[in-house]
Amino acid sequence: MPVLYLFDIDGTLLSAHRSGRDAFDQVFAEHHGVPNASEGISYGGKTDPGIVEEIFVARLGRKPRIEETTAFLDAYLPRLRTLLDAKGVQVLAGVVETLEYLQPRCTMGVATGNVKAGAHAKLAAAKLDRWFDFGGFGCDSHLRAELVARAIARARERYEVDEVVVVGDTV
Repeated sequence: MPVLYLFDIDGTLLSAHRSGRDAFDQVFAEHHGVPNASEGISYGGKTDPGIVEEIFVARLGRKPRIEETTAFLDAYLPRLRTLLDAKGVQVLAGVVETLEYLQPRCTMGVATGNVKAGAHAKLAAAKLDRWFDFGGFGCDSHLRAELVARAIARARERYEVDEVVVVGDTV
């Protein structure tokens, strides 16, 4: 019975030491003049585009236009990479051993609220990218359940999948 394991990234595989949050704050301050814009906003279980929307509503009183979200995320990614390099990334305890154990026994992917390029940046910074070549990402949908569905669909394009196990720190 072929099994697919889908992993969340932040808080499950690694800690990026607030690099994503800090990058969001830097971009919002630069583009909209509001410092610490994500203060009081919970990131857990949300997608990057959903967080952008929540910050816009909280700080500007409106939802962003599609082109504003795109521009924001385009500016966010280089900031994220810079902060990941500066702050480092901590692989959480037991993660490498778990992935090494699972690799020959199943298929593994990610299901994360990070946009695809952000997910790859974090996994590469943690040197975990070698285990994951597909997934469901925050750029696929605002809804977490749809991210999982996208990851499963992508897995089924390449692998036989009978059972799915989702591993994460938020529901």
